[in-house]
Amino acid sequence: MAAPTHRGRSWYTLALLALTALTLFTLDFRGFGPLESVQSGLRSAFSPVRSAGESITKPISNGAEGLFNYGDLEEENARLEARIAELEGRIFQIDAEEAELKRLKAELGLDYVGDLPTVIAEVITGPVGNFASQSVDINRGTADGITEGMPVVTGAGLVGRVTRADRSRAVVQLIIDAEFTVGVRIASETNPDEIGLGHGDGPGSPRQITVDQGIDLGIAVGDLVVTSGGRTSLFPPGLPIGVVSDVIEKDRGLELKVELNAAPDQIGFVNVVLFEAEE
Repeated sequence: MAAPTHRGRSWYTLALLALTALTLFTLDFRGFGPLESVQSGLRSAFSPVRSAGESITKPISNGAEGLFNYGDLEEENARLEARIAELEGRIFQIDAEEAELKRLKAELGLDYVGDLPTVIAEVITGPVGNFASQSVDINRGTADGITEGMPVVTGAGLVGRVTRADRSRAVVQLIIDAEFTVGVRIASETNPDEIGLGHGDGPGSPRQITVDQGIDLGIAVGDLVVTSGGRTSLFPPGLPIGVVSDVIEKDRGLELKVELNAAPDQIGFVNVVLFEAEE
């Protein structure tokens, strides 16, 4: 009898494998118990392999997730940085408001006006440091009781007077205007009633006025100068003006240079004294 050939054995093996697979498939389909046990054993055997695979691939998955979420992180960082900048800007704004409030409170220190009513106003036009017109506009007017001729002061002293007013704003002529005149007196123990006439020196001297003094009664540098008041004066008595900075002898008497207490080139808020001179 001849031995089976190699090809014959191959076909025989293939046919056996196919029959075995078909048998297993049939048994699995019918829920054959022993086969389920075999399948469970195989799953348990391969479980460590699957866990190892998951351990290897999990960092890769997390990295991929971080990569895809990078844009969201950048957006969140940008939002936080914008919020921080906003809060820092608010802090600077609060600091500026506090500084402005302190300045405003200083402007309101008006004990020297006594019982006279005042209206606080903000300077809204007139370039600071450049007083070619030597006047400024304020944001209060006749609706607030302001009329032409009323004195305008700060906490430091007289800065001007109202020359025109409408319902919601007014024009203030500054004390440095060459056309501005004010009756003054020297507020000192040696010369309590000495009277002169002060006038502005123009924009070239933004913190100084000149007082023409008739006679020399011992006026000295450092003497205080205030408004004289009186029935014919446009100003109530005792409003601070400045201090004598120089005493110059002239043929017809003295000329006094007065350094102003209030700086007209730095005013932001003023007070209008609701004072009307007698006719």
